[in-house]
Amino acid sequence: MNGMKLLQTWSADYVAPTPTAAAIAVIPPLADLRQHHQDLTHRLKAATHQRLAQETKHLQHLQQRLEPSRLDREITREKQVITYQQQRLISATKQRLQLATQHLYLLEQKLQALDPHAILQRGYAVVRSSRGKILRAGDQITVGQSLDIQLSQRTVKAKITEITEVT
Repeated sequence: MNGMKLLQTWSADYVAPTPTAAAIAVIPPLADLRQHHQDLTHRLKAATHQRLAQETKHLQHLQQRLEPSRLDREITREKQVITYQQQRLISATKQRLQLATQHLYLLEQKLQALDPHAILQRGYAVVRSSRGKILRAGDQITVGQSLDIQLSQRTVKAKITEITEVT
């Protein structure tokens, strides 16, 4: 509950200057996501190995306690149990890894969609005043004003000669 309240307080106080800045504030960097995915994979593998080692140790303990006449049956049964548990752990690990990979792919897609350079390559432009301020509305522009227009490959300078209202 405290974490949610903290997030609400932070998000209510945070104002991003641009949609891109808002996206950057919300989505962690791709390298961090990949590192987190790698860390989870390593932790899951370590837990699998640890569990397998525990079960193997348990089996060895049982082998020492059993009398020779029942030893073969008990060993076979315990090996089957361990094999079954190992298969379940491997299956669960694969499933979890697949889900994490899908999640990472979706996050990469979102990140690519919000990439400012990708937006510019789709034909959009960023219009700035001569002071570098991004202009978002026509009422911020006057005749004779010099503008910098950022396209996907380069930036051009323009001077406003006429303003026409859109109807």
